[in-house]
Amino acid sequence: MNWLKKLENTRSFGKFISAIRALFPAASSTAPDSSLSPIAKPDSVHIAFAGGGWRAHAAHAGWTISLLQNGKKALEDVFTHVGTVSSNSGGSWFSTMLVYSDDFVKAIEAPDAINTWSNAGSNAAGWLGKQQHHFDKAILCDDTLSGNKFLACVFMKYTNGLRNATYWNKVVTDLVFKDYPISESLNGTRQLWAKDKALLLAATMLTNEAVLGQRGFEMYTQYYQACLSPSTPELNGLQGATCGTVGNTPDVTPVTFSSMPDHSTFTSPHFFPALGEQGQLNLGYTENASSSPETQSSTIRNPLRNDHVPVMVAAAASSAAAGFAASHTVLSHHQNNSSWENLLEWEESYAASDAALNFQLEGTIQHLVANGKTVEELAKKKIVQLADGGPVDNSGVAQIVSFLQRNNQATDFNIVAFDNVQDLYMPGGSAANVGTDIAYLFGRGLSHGNQFCSGRNGTGTCVTVPNLQIFELAPLESKPLLTWSAAAPDDNVSGVVHQLIYTKYSVTTVANSTFSITAGSKGTLHAFTCAWSDADTAPQNKTKDGDFKAYAEMFNFIHTGLQKQDMTGKTGLKYLEEALGLKS
Repeated sequence: MNWLKKLENTRSFGKFISAIRALFPAASSTAPDSSLSPIAKPDSVHIAFAGGGWRAHAAHAGWTISLLQNGKKALEDVFTHVGTVSSNSGGSWFSTMLVYSDDFVKAIEAPDAINTWSNAGSNAAGWLGKQQHHFDKAILCDDTLSGNKFLACVFMKYTNGLRNATYWNKVVTDLVFKDYPISESLNGTRQLWAKDKALLLAATMLTNEAVLGQRGFEMYTQYYQACLSPSTPELNGLQGATCGTVGNTPDVTPVTFSSMPDHSTFTSPHFFPALGEQGQLNLGYTENASSSPETQSSTIRNPLRNDHVPVMVAAAASSAAAGFAASHTVLSHHQNNSSWENLLEWEESYAASDAALNFQLEGTIQHLVANGKTVEELAKKKIVQLADGGPVDNSGVAQIVSFLQRNNQATDFNIVAFDNVQDLYMPGGSAANVGTDIAYLFGRGLSHGNQFCSGRNGTGTCVTVPNLQIFELAPLESKPLLTWSAAAPDDNVSGVVHQLIYTKYSVTTVANSTFSITAGSKGTLHAFTCAWSDADTAPQNKTKDGDFKAYAEMFNFIHTGLQKQDMTGKTGLKYLEEALGLKS
């Protein structure tokens, strides 16, 4: 059987196994369903799992398990034509479990998964039910707590009260991945269905006066400014930092963790898309910012290898939703040190930095703890902070387009984007409503100009973001593009949005240097949106009628809603299968 071992290491092995299974179907619940026949070429479809924390993971499971039809198909069948898997935040939790975890794949392919996925208790079968059980085990976090206080209480249990640069990584490892631990690096052993897929995980680097550490209780600080060459950092103590004469420096810039298939001919995407082949990033470090700062500088160039980064560390960096607030411009916090309010804001910036992950960039990318290091050490090791890619591209679509262009595959592309939101972007007129994450791709959806703001309706912390538009605007707002939709019975209640929406766009790229995207590539964007207004990104309370109930209801509605027929008699599930290149 040596020939089989050699074949197992080739990129075609997954398709070989699928072909053999089609000829000799096994008597198991995950045997291929012969009612599906392909209408697309291999690797011609690319999927993007949007972010959104616990809500995102629950929604993506709903779409996927519905495709699996209660275990009658296997993942290698429904995703057989997928060439690229892209994700962000909670979508990265889902994609990495799907790609690397044998236990997770068994659970999601189980024949009864649609009925047991959200069941809680010590014998919970699905990820969502298991997560509710772990939240319930935080017995000191009772029903009197809600919102961030409840969440902080639960996280304290699973981090043992830790508050430093490994905090968020421990939340992800010991809570989110508690039942599906992954010890692999990004270039480690994958599940059969994903052996021939390219994997992309979106995150961002904090660029604008990002806080790296604190010493004592005084205003004695370390932070840095990151500038694209030829701009260089100007570190001015109490006056903050700038990129020379360049104004309006974004607080974040995108980065991409990636993993290519074995023996792949793909050219990996740049870790910093904005740098391209020759660009340089100039870092300026300073400490004791409340007086005359001591400064050091460093530079970073592509390429940087990230294939050895542990999977869960990459997923944690992709999902550090609070971390981007550490890059909230600190100038305003310096201007009046005697103000207690400003001091509190300064402390909040440090608290947010606990949720950003520190990485050393010296040819290869390594996760490490940077607390307490001197400015000289920070500069020498080229340490930066990474946080959630949500403020830049929560759907992961942009990094797919950039990757396809880099590999000369951006002609007539097909991208299937799975989005989950609380609020919809409404273009008006006859144009279809769509998730805000999809609207970003067309240059719409940001409610505060060039700022991304956390919280529902953008009421939380705001950071300045680079240009997010990668597609021409016309398809979003100029045509009646609603293809299919389903609404829950209570959707006509004021303030309640419970809908599934499928919109199919013929798109053309616009130039975007932030993502290293050039103009003129044409293709199709299939946007499958679940809008569920009462499902927050993270559980906010412990009551029976709380967030986990909303997640379960959303999960179940995705499955039942996809059965709704339109006027032509086609169901949402039929549209989804066709978008993935499958035909019933």
